[in-house]
Amino acid sequence: MLEIENLSVSYGRNEAVRGISFAVPDASIVALVGANGAGKTSTLNAITGLVSSSGRIVSDGRVLTGLTTDNRVRLGVAQVAEGRQLFPLMSVRENLELGGYLCRAAESRQRLTVLMERFPVLAERADQFAGTLSGGEQQMVAICRALMSAPQVLLIDEPCLGLAPIIIRKVTAILRELHGTGLTILIAEQNASFAAAVADRLILLENGRIRAEGSPNEVLGQPQFRQAYLGV
Repeated sequence: MLEIENLSVSYGRNEAVRGISFAVPDASIVALVGANGAGKTSTLNAITGLVSSSGRIVSDGRVLTGLTTDNRVRLGVAQVAEGRQLFPLMSVRENLELGGYLCRAAESRQRLTVLMERFPVLAERADQFAGTLSGGEQQMVAICRALMSAPQVLLIDEPCLGLAPIIIRKVTAILRELHGTGLTILIAEQNASFAAAVADRLILLENGRIRAEGSPNEVLGQPQFRQAYLGV
């Protein structure tokens, strides 16, 4: 579903991603893991066109390289930003409707109805300011806002950031439910335990390079994992 070839991202002289290549199979969950500053967020932002990059990005056989972010959304790629990035003084409904801004009004209303039926808490909180929700509820709104564009590939940046363990388990359940629908998901996550619990495959990044790749058990058991996280 998603192919990344020789992707590089630089901020001035700082090379955040250094010529990485990987694939995300259709209907799978793949997690980019690594310590802070490993290049995970830069990789996601490059895929959605939020930062300039070099290399080749292909989604479902269509080349995304060089396209604007809105056109990448139209081609089925959506991202949930780190920290959720909701509009706190807008209602849950309004935040969700923004996710469907590229759709026709009728399509947007239909998708909103479907999401509220799937996640009843959204309907319960529909008229509540997003900024008054709990961290877990805000993460649900952020994920569903991205789903409003009906993506084929969903990118999620640090879904566990700032969440308590009990809420992380709820986020895990949401991702597994979405995976069960056949959605392809790419996660960037510093919490390796969470990533191993939800992902089919892990890609370990360190200093912008891929150090290991494979099943969760394969990656977590390699010396490169301890080096990347613990420096030993």
